[in-house]
Amino acid sequence: MASVWPRSIRFTTRFANRPAASCSICGASNARWRVLRIVELGQDQILLEVEHFGRTKPDRLEIVAAGAQSPARVTREKFRERFAGLLQEQFPDEEIESLTSAADLEHSLSGRYACGVMRSTGARWALTPPREAEAILLMAQAALDPIRRLARGAIAAHVVPATSDISLRFRGAEFAQWRDGTVFFGLGDQRRVLNSERQAELLRLVRELELHRHAAAANTSHPLFRMQAERWLETCVAADPLRIDARLDRRFLYTQVPAFSGGDRGVIDLLGVTHEGRLAILELKADEDIHLVLQAADCWLRVRAHQLHDDFRSYGYFPAVELRPEPPLVFLVAPAIRFHPATDTLLRYIAPEMEVTRVGLTENWRSGLRVVLHQ
Repeated sequence: MASVWPRSIRFTTRFANRPAASCSICGASNARWRVLRIVELGQDQILLEVEHFGRTKPDRLEIVAAGAQSPARVTREKFRERFAGLLQEQFPDEEIESLTSAADLEHSLSGRYACGVMRSTGARWALTPPREAEAILLMAQAALDPIRRLARGAIAAHVVPATSDISLRFRGAEFAQWRDGTVFFGLGDQRRVLNSERQAELLRLVRELELHRHAAAANTSHPLFRMQAERWLETCVAADPLRIDARLDRRFLYTQVPAFSGGDRGVIDLLGVTHEGRLAILELKADEDIHLVLQAADCWLRVRAHQLHDDFRSYGYFPAVELRPEPPLVFLVAPAIRFHPATDTLLRYIAPEMEVTRVGLTENWRSGLRVVLHQ
């Protein structure tokens, strides 16, 4: 980088979803953010992933030399037009009634996404049978077992929703994937085909995950410790669901259950059942998220529809369990101090038949689930 960038230059910074600001680079340190990695490096532009003071998730910082042209960014309006074209191609029989990229506080809590309404006729519900996932896992068993033995108890295999691919996760962090008989390994986009010459590379990756991704890790700011926190929380809850609620039947807890409504696919974090046969939805968050209640409501509607159509029995969920007709229970699970301040307000507007329990955990939930809030 020293050969490209002089020690003191004038530059423009752009954070995601925030206006640009100008400042100077000099030798002084800056306590407001810490660089995690270089995403892109060009002659006149650097894109960094940074940890910003006071924010729980990494951000991206773009540094552009004065006078240089910034790479083109797709505006929300252009994305809306492109998105409308994609929708018409994918759903030719549906009618787009409205589509906007502007914030609509009457119908949405966020202006991040293009929002709209599509009208469909003859919509139907679909559910992925667990026996299909079991057959895929069995087919890949010979290839995956040696990898799982590299760190017994820490590596789990999951079928990717709505696909025949298998994701290998180390305490929730995906580090490998099986697809059509081939294993790919690596973090993020840096995936390589696993062969006999690369076995040592895979072992080094697993050992690095062992070093940084466990509850007693010395550096809790390390990217491997922080990445995919909700998936890590999911593994903790799936291993000990009775910590969340003593009514849950630990024999039946399905992870990442895909449920479809027409052309729309949703994924339920955890789907379980109580000892009395009542369905239970567990929606998990490791960090503050204003969308938690609405996401849980969406999952509840999908599960309730499948329940009314008797899909769970038909597709092989909860074998030998007599499911009760009452609507599903909902458990919102997160560190107690991470519930968004709007959660209580939003819950007041949820229909009474959607019975919600907030389950607050201690901040060090990676060391073991301890519930400090259950209401």
